[in-house]
Amino acid sequence: MLSNGILNRQSQLMRRSCLMEMFYVCQRTLRNSYRNSAVMITHTIVPVCLAILIGFLYMNTDRTLSKGVKNRLGSIFFIVTNQVFLNLSALELFIKERQLFVHESASGYYHISTYFISKLICDIFPMRLIPSVLFSVIVYFLIGFQRTVAKFFIFLLDIFATSVCTSSVIFFISASVPNFGEIL
Repeated sequence: MLSNGILNRQSQLMRRSCLMEMFYVCQRTLRNSYRNSAVMITHTIVPVCLAILIGFLYMNTDRTLSKGVKNRLGSIFFIVTNQVFLNLSALELFIKERQLFVHESASGYYHISTYFISKLICDIFPMRLIPSVLFSVIVYFLIGFQRTVAKFFIFLLDIFATSVCTSSVIFFISASVPNFGEIL
């Protein structure tokens, strides 16, 4: 009787589409994100404020080889450092829902890969892409980098890649450690 129940759960899990599982996990994740509006607001307001601060700090830097290059390199270093520290919020992504995930995964609600991909999609687009675009638009034009579309999109791609790489390292740490106390 017990093995019949296990086989029945496995067959139900195999019959469900991976896209359908992703839809439901993404839907729940996005609902939880929007219910916690403080996180959403923080992820948009803090990068905008930092972009304005950095933009005004490095505004009207000269274009000489001696001083201008050093100032622009300093601004790029400051921008990358801020992007790294802004993405530390990804640490709680897997730690916060670990018990729920273990329960639902053991019950056969979804595959592990479906959960992981859904969480990544729902975190990268609203929490990493939108702030990166806002940050890039503000800081790029305030600092006065080259005013070509191609150069701007290279800058935007670099900022987004920095954000995703930082988040990936943080996701790895988040998935590897069972609670916050073991990180510190």
